[in-house]
Amino acid sequence: MILLACISFAEEWTDLAEYRAIATIAPGMVTDTGGGSSAQGFVLDQRLRLGVDGKAGAWRFAAESDFLSGQVLGDTWGIPGEEDDRRRWALDSFSVSGIAPRRLSGGVDTGVGKFDLGLTMSNWGLGLVANDGAADPLFGRTDFGDRVFRLRYGTQPAEHWTLVVAADLVAADDSAELLDGQAAGQGVVALVYGARGPTTAGLYGVFRHQVENAFDPPGNERFTDVGVLDAYARVQRPLGKWSLDAAVEGAGIFGRTDRALSYNARDALDVRSAGLVGRVVATDAKDRLGVHLRGGFATADGNPDDGASNAFTFDRDFDAGVVLFDEVQGA
Repeated sequence: MILLACISFAEEWTDLAEYRAIATIAPGMVTDTGGGSSAQGFVLDQRLRLGVDGKAGAWRFAAESDFLSGQVLGDTWGIPGEEDDRRRWALDSFSVSGIAPRRLSGGVDTGVGKFDLGLTMSNWGLGLVANDGAADPLFGRTDFGDRVFRLRYGTQPAEHWTLVVAADLVAADDSAELLDGQAAGQGVVALVYGARGPTTAGLYGVFRHQVENAFDPPGNERFTDVGVLDAYARVQRPLGKWSLDAAVEGAGIFGRTDRALSYNARDALDVRSAGLVGRVVATDAKDRLGVHLRGGFATADGNPDDGASNAFTFDRDFDAGVVLFDEVQGA
């Protein structure tokens, strides 16, 4: 009823309707030293995504959700437990588990900036650390998206520059799932040059405080306090009869956590990790031929027994590859 009222109120609105079905035949991935395997063969899964955006004067609203997400036919995998983000242990596409709200928010444009409040998607740059899961990947698939309850303020302090300040309660992302007792709050500041132009660059900073077992009796909590600094730049230019699109993003994460411990750090670990990705795409004038060049770097943890965690992991919806994120990391 609320959504219908918003649509009738809107002076202009756009809608989204997208159905996706993916059939795969995957080899069983060995997942542990005991020879355990995902043991999947044929799999058919689906997703229906519906959304609407509307505007009436200075007011805006957005609503979007995934439905029927998950496996419909085929083999469930042979890994015990129910930790897999894609729920490959069950054929539950037609259950409540197949519903994932993505956006339900409203906003207003004022003389001093734009204010937004509600459930929304978090995205920055190429999606290295914040990814809305809405891109059409060159490899692999996008299944999730980082969802947050956000209070956001955006303004233009100077021509071509945009400043955004936000406060988030994380609903679900790579590191936290609110319904599972992982409560994460974060403050976000972003400064962007040329937000919608052919040349875009920006800095993105986040401070995050996260508590594990937040809904358990006192004494079981574990914490993570980290800061993230991310820089992004993109240039789009004509190149003779071709067009060139080049982008780069780099991020560093620093802080402290007792979510995981090591042999030599029984109280907490220092977090020190970094990642860098670059992408160059050249496309002919009629968009018949494209040449893609991509590269990435991530710090690893060569000594798991010391007092630091150095492993950097790309966002699970980042376009990294068909097998690595979809199968190996899930397993």
